[in-house]
Amino acid sequence: MFYMAFNANKVPRLPSLLIIGDDPFLVAQLSSVLAKKGHYTPVVDAPRLTRMDADNEVLRRNNVAARYQPKSIILAGATKIIKESFQGHLPDKIVDYVDSIEDFKTTKAAPSKWPEDKFVWGKDNVGIGLLQALRKKQEIVFNEDVSGTIIVNPELEHIVVCEEGDELTQVIAANYAFSIGAGLCLIPEIEEEKALEICESFYSSDKSGDRSQTERLQSLKNTLRDLSSNIPLKDTKLLTFVTQKTPWGFAYPEVPTAHIFSYPDMGIAIINAIASEQPEAHGLAMGLMIDPEQVEASEIEPVKKSLAQRGMVLKTLQGAGADVYGVSQHVTLLPYDFLLISTHCGDASGWEWTYEYTDSEDIERTLVIHTTIGVGNIRHENEMLEVMQFSKFVSLDGIDWNDPKAKGNLYVGTAINDYIERSKDDDFEPVKKEPIDRVSSSSALKMWDNNFILAPENIAGNAMPIILNNACCSWHRLASTFTFGNARAYIGTLFPVLNAQASEIATKLTDRYFGKSLAVALWRAQSDVYEDSIKRPYILVGPHFQRFRIAKGDKANIIFDKLKINHANSLRSLKFVETKVDP
Repeated sequence: MFYMAFNANKVPRLPSLLIIGDDPFLVAQLSSVLAKKGHYTPVVDAPRLTRMDADNEVLRRNNVAARYQPKSIILAGATKIIKESFQGHLPDKIVDYVDSIEDFKTTKAAPSKWPEDKFVWGKDNVGIGLLQALRKKQEIVFNEDVSGTIIVNPELEHIVVCEEGDELTQVIAANYAFSIGAGLCLIPEIEEEKALEICESFYSSDKSGDRSQTERLQSLKNTLRDLSSNIPLKDTKLLTFVTQKTPWGFAYPEVPTAHIFSYPDMGIAIINAIASEQPEAHGLAMGLMIDPEQVEASEIEPVKKSLAQRGMVLKTLQGAGADVYGVSQHVTLLPYDFLLISTHCGDASGWEWTYEYTDSEDIERTLVIHTTIGVGNIRHENEMLEVMQFSKFVSLDGIDWNDPKAKGNLYVGTAINDYIERSKDDDFEPVKKEPIDRVSSSSALKMWDNNFILAPENIAGNAMPIILNNACCSWHRLASTFTFGNARAYIGTLFPVLNAQASEIATKLTDRYFGKSLAVALWRAQSDVYEDSIKRPYILVGPHFQRFRIAKGDKANIIFDKLKINHANSLRSLKFVETKVDP
């Protein structure tokens, strides 16, 4: 066990401003003149208004501003339609529209002392250039040269490792690395098809075949190490990976690791985590335990004992009380700060549906999807069911949806949007239905009565909880789904785990290593349980410094205040929906 030379619990401060924008070079310039050591300059990408849920995209950014309460919001390089989308949401008096660094100089958010020197950098590897400018306290200026550098060494023993590709992601990663004194290293971006193949290999690593699970996991570790071989490991004590979906940390068991998803909403996820760990933040007041009694050696009781002794208010859904409908309502609406799920998780059986239709561009389409459902009996309504459907696109016009090369030559046009719109009509039926054993990525959680399929929506009444999903293969899809729902930290598993080991991990996290940064706590817990074995299934998503700490003061009042906020938010949401409905 090594001595942690830096304080892994140290959390950066948040300034009273927020940048919203998609132009990585303008956002980098703004960051370079606003940066302050020990502070995180918060950047959120602009709402994706071409999505079917464009309204929700705007609301998510409005909500993060409402939680964070910045005194100034900078809309950087915003198009006319983006500006219009925020009207009636963001307060006009605190919003500045900036299209260049010169524009910013005239705003009230501009710093009183401007950096004296310029840091000139090419338009490649923008995050590497920005972090250097931030450390030198210089304004970054971009030219057309090629800079080439892919590593900035850390001030401390922590490195943020970011996949190449998206430039705005690099800017956010550089701001984050600067705020925690970390270095920054760029590694090659993995194509989506390859990333999905890696995740699938973890999921199925215990299946029978010509190789043992240990051999398969060793091969996966070697693959990930080869793909990230440029990471400087000497003297490194902690790694944070910024990734689309690859569990890089599995390949580096010698140090604590954390992961931050680059998509969607990386900026929101970091703000949620930092805001929740500020000194004035209340900590954990309420915990929700879900145990449908599907596994032996459940960790629910020892975890409840540990947390109750520390003063947390706990609610348990157990046995028949952990049915799909009850779990769905509690997970979505109850303002819990910690959620523990103890059950089985896996991809459910379902159907392959084939649709044939003419899209709005008068093109004949053939769309194949895989779909499954979770069904819950609505309490006190004997004839009503709550149905959650999970669907995954498989192919369009015979082209594999997960094949980026083939899709490059496929004209999608309005095909998908038209399908989504038409699927709302009862008479839009598939021309062929076939049962299948597994719907990939459905990640169904087994409850007392049926499968629970989590939808990508806000959870815990916007309470930004820590999630420990202590079920087999619970990292796949659910990590990103819970994070998108505003979970600030998520711990799940890459492959099946033994019940007794799962119980021991949960107990150690909430007892022996209570109060330590989650990255360090999880690393130590896995070291205790699995020792030198390659079978270390748990992966953390979320900034490393988050930790279990109990709220001070009257827990009941804290919970009641959250419930009142939830009620007010729900009323505002209903009012907003009503204004969108044609008379």
